[in-house]
Amino acid sequence: MSNYTLTIYGDPTGNFGHFFIGMRGPDGKNRVVGYYPKGDKEKDDTKNIDAMFGEVPGQVKDDSSRIKNKGVFSEEITLSPEQAAKVYGYLDDVAANPGKYHLKDENCIDFAQGAIDATGIKKNVGELFTDETLDKMGKYSSAGNEARNDDRYDRGLLQYIPKDYLDGEIGGTPGVGSDGNSDKGQDVPAEPPSDSDSETGSGDEQSGVTPDATNTPGAKAFMAEVMKDDDPIDSILQKRPETWTSDEAKQVMYTRSGLPDGDPRVAEIMKLEDAHYKQAYGDGPVKVDDTGKPVDVEPAPAIPSKPVAARDADGTPMKESVARAAKKMVQLAAKDAEKDGPGVAVDKGAHAPVVKQLQGGLNMMSKFAKTPVAGGAESRLKLDGVMGPKTRHRMRDTLSKDGFGRFEEALSLGQFRDFAERSRAGGSGKTLGKEIEGSFANLFRAPKQGGPKIESSVFQESLNEIGSAQPNYTPLKVDGNIGPKTSDTFDLFNKTFGPDKLTGGLGKMFGFFG
Repeated sequence: MSNYTLTIYGDPTGNFGHFFIGMRGPDGKNRVVGYYPKGDKEKDDTKNIDAMFGEVPGQVKDDSSRIKNKGVFSEEITLSPEQAAKVYGYLDDVAANPGKYHLKDENCIDFAQGAIDATGIKKNVGELFTDETLDKMGKYSSAGNEARNDDRYDRGLLQYIPKDYLDGEIGGTPGVGSDGNSDKGQDVPAEPPSDSDSETGSGDEQSGVTPDATNTPGAKAFMAEVMKDDDPIDSILQKRPETWTSDEAKQVMYTRSGLPDGDPRVAEIMKLEDAHYKQAYGDGPVKVDDTGKPVDVEPAPAIPSKPVAARDADGTPMKESVARAAKKMVQLAAKDAEKDGPGVAVDKGAHAPVVKQLQGGLNMMSKFAKTPVAGGAESRLKLDGVMGPKTRHRMRDTLSKDGFGRFEEALSLGQFRDFAERSRAGGSGKTLGKEIEGSFANLFRAPKQGGPKIESSVFQESLNEIGSAQPNYTPLKVDGNIGPKTSDTFDLFNKTFGPDKLTGGLGKMFGFFG
């Protein structure tokens, strides 16, 4: 029985509806992605006309949050390991070369159909679902009608758009992707500040980053430092155990046997070894012949003969995921440098503050997570701003086990913790709102996009949670507006309890710790 499944999802929300896919492997992790125009925006966006006429580059985005949308339906297709490998390859190819999105020729349905085609199965997306189900797709039922069309090369959402309709959602209402961003967005006026807690100049705008920030000599040197491989065994441990070759399994066992007694990594590595051999040989009783001698058993499925590339928890090749993480850190360093003026050079040493923030965030993840990293207190990173072997290992371990989104969460927590540490003595002044937005807004919406400030409201809730245990505490109004009352409460709690408690409480309220 195969442990691989391809799931085709249909989301009826929005004007047109949206199809997306999920690939689940033996480890149970589901890589859920969809195809969008790169300018695709959130629910209330309008006039995305370029996508209708093929002027917008395509992009593959994380769609895991859409599964929870009301009315989402799905159909699973069981795959062999060989078919699964072809689908994973297809997803990687489209992610690397997404081409142009076009409502008539290349859209979310063609993306889902391509995944089915990669398996060799001769079936259209529309054949997986009933007409009644497809008729419910979107306000204009366009995605459902297109999926039902027998000729996948003569389909298009344009034929279902009324002539007077040139605004609305493209591909329904996307969930927040792994990077929490879209590339362009329409500014929506923010809600006016409440009378109870408002201030002027709270920093609503997020500064941009010089486009060539990653091309400076200092940035390139730093990215090379992040990409450095310290121990070949780490790259094996980052892979799913069922993908190990026999030689890789032996290397893992040899490394584990050389670790000192009491090393917390021993138990973790043994679990991976056990998973590898159970996948290949099962965990049933040993088979014997008539004389009672154990019989050699051929592994089923066969142990891979050639090494495969390590992937993160989202299914992205690890090298690609690490490079993306390095680029994110370079951009943050450049953003900080541009506070001193546009075009300020960012040398290798300028990245140390961002590394320190990452180290702090990873420590927060370890301290407050329901399943802490092996080693407990001994695993805490030194906040020295040096991208050394331990920091590289922890960053890659996070990507491998939890994906890029968890890395971003750790980095955001580290940014805010760093601010709390720096402002503990002198107070936050009028910069608190800007710091909260700068640290967390990118996880929830595009830069400079208006609307409710989720991160600010959650921050106020986290302060109220801490305050609820204090006598005579008056709860803050949770309105997302960071004014004097919120700042004063933060400053008081920061001095009383310290940055770790405040940042940890905020991370818990965000749901970062599982």
